[in-house]
Amino acid sequence: MDLKECYERTGVSNKELKDRLTMVINELLEPMRERRARYHSKASLMREALQQGTQHGRAIAQETMEMVRAALDLNYFAKR
Repeated sequence: MDLKECYERTGVSNKELKDRLTMVINELLEPMRERRARYHSKASLMREALQQGTQHGRAIAQETMEMVRAALDLNYFAKR
């Protein structure tokens, strides 16, 4: 019998609801916990990937900001 039927017939105890909620949340979180454990075991590889991504993003952002400054004529210090 599912919770809705049980609740409609006799009501459901708080313990039953909490147990069910705990089970559903744990089922939802289990794949995330597994991925976290996998990434945690390869922390140095992850750190390296993050550093490379950061460097790449900064290079792109710097180029973009140079284009923005040129378009808005904000390079007034360079004009001297």
